Amino acid sequence: MQKFGENPNEWFDINFAAGSNGSISAPATLHVPYDYTWSQITALPSALLPTAQLPTATPVANYLFKGWKDPNGALMQGTSTLTNHATYTAFFSQDPNVFGTIGSITPTGRIGNDGSGEIVIDGTTPGNVYVISDPDGNIVAVVPGDSTGNRTVVPNLIPGAHYNVQEGSPDTQATVGQPISSITGTSVSTPQDVYVPTVDNNYNIGYDPENDGMAQIIINPADPDADYALIDENGNVVQYPGSDNGWMTPVGNNPSTVTFNNLNPNETYTVVARKKGDSSIPNPLTKLPDGNQIIANPGDMADAPKYVVETKGGNVVTVGTTSVGNDTYDQAKAGEEVVIHADPVDANGKNFLYWQVLAGRAVGVSGNITQADYSFTLSNSNIVLKAVYEPTKVAGDDADLTETIRGGSVGEFGLTPGQIPGLAHDLTTPLDRSLIGVNGATVEYKVVFNKRDAKPNEKTAVKPVSVSGVDHPDAHTTAYGLDIQLERYVNGRLVNNGILATASNATVDVIAQLPAEDVDQLDYQLFDVTPDSLGNINPVDITITTDVANNAGLLKFTG
Repeated sequence: MQKFGENPNEWFDINFAAGSNGSISAPATLHVPYDYTWSQITALPSALLPTAQLPTATPVANYLFKGWKDPNGALMQGTSTLTNHATYTAFFSQDPNVFGTIGSITPTGRIGNDGSGEIVIDGTTPGNVYVISDPDGNIVAVVPGDSTGNRTVVPNLIPGAHYNVQEGSPDTQATVGQPISSITGTSVSTPQDVYVPTVDNNYNIGYDPENDGMAQIIINPADPDADYALIDENGNVVQYPGSDNGWMTPVGNNPSTVTFNNLNPNETYTVVARKKGDSSIPNPLTKLPDGNQIIANPGDMADAPKYVVETKGGNVVTVGTTSVGNDTYDQAKAGEEVVIHADPVDANGKNFLYWQVLAGRAVGVSGNITQADYSFTLSNSNIVLKAVYEPTKVAGDDADLTETIRGGSVGEFGLTPGQIPGLAHDLTTPLDRSLIGVNGATVEYKVVFNKRDAKPNEKTAVKPVSVSGVDHPDAHTTAYGLDIQLERYVNGRLVNNGILATASNATVDVIAQLPAEDVDQLDYQLFDVTPDSLGNINPVDITITTDVANNAGLLKFTG
């Protein structure tokens, strides 16, 4: 009788392990023929190995099983051969529908400190590549994702222009001056259009010292690498001696400035820009759609006899020689010293972090002010400051809620702070709680105040139903449009598909400070101009709960 045994040289033992964010079932080891390929392992059991099977890989919530990797980290393919005593690891990765994919970014245009254009890209990833191109598809900038966070800034762009932004994987190759068709990489997103404004808060309006009774607009700082022009409300380019068909080149440096003088007070003008000396744009009117409107209402700040000083989460101690000891004082005068106080620990046991301007402004008062007892000199403006403490949450796994302003200035719009914990709780979904509790992810909802020029159809709809439009049609003006939007971020990346459908119906309490050129008007009204399902606008009068006409432009409303 012959006895047949296994030839040990023709059999392998292979091991299995789970990578991070998942687990595997038994067995941890398989005993298989040495010449098996990976496709034969995945096909187990077989006639030769009727009880053998590949372990089942199970990802944690919000992750996907993506395959097995060899000891060198390479994904196993069907034809891959085996190595005796090697360990093969189950690989799990984030579900892109939950965590976002390449292109889950939010690019926003703004004006930089020197007057030039910038694009701020939120949701960036260190190592990824960001490509900026002009509307003709020519690459104008290539930058890596910021190495320390999820925000990347692209500087030195021409103001008053549209750009396209793309995100690429780390192997992306792109060259300035080449067309976007030349971009290569494993994964490159589709272009996103971004508008960089012509001006933001970098202009002043005043009386023209050389022309009695007239106004002037000074862009300060102006981009030294751009030309600027002004178009009046009748569509005519305002011409100046020495200009290139109305195009004015900034003068001086650090800062450079452009001055438009001899303007009709209270008339609406549009400022446009082009790259310095760009002969392909000889007529400023071709840039009209990319311009920003400015009402030539003289005065850098409101000239009112009294202003409002208000605190949220703290107290106004004194204003000038007046002892206040309350959260609001409405008799303040420019030039008076203001002293405010916040308790080091609030009623919820949370530590004070800093003061922040919520609405209005004062010279030198900006950023995060870490002194709980703080004093400053009041400028010609209202100011509302909020005391920021460590976050208070209704539930420990609630998402974060923040706010941001796009197209406007710091202090123009803000959320009344007391509503934030409840609003964050209501917005947080079961998926958010899973991401936070299971995956250790950060989930942030962001209320976006997007200030823009009012659209022609919005102006047309509002005028016949407004008090000023009916009683004073020649004096009626529309200050601006404001979109209040909600965005959702997971680990810093934009993932809006997790927002509850009902969130679009949510309202928020807003506090706002009108810009200086709008504070001496009459008959202030605020309208909701959200189009209906057919695109029609039926303006709804929104209640303003403050006396805007008599408080230097401080308004509060629910919208």
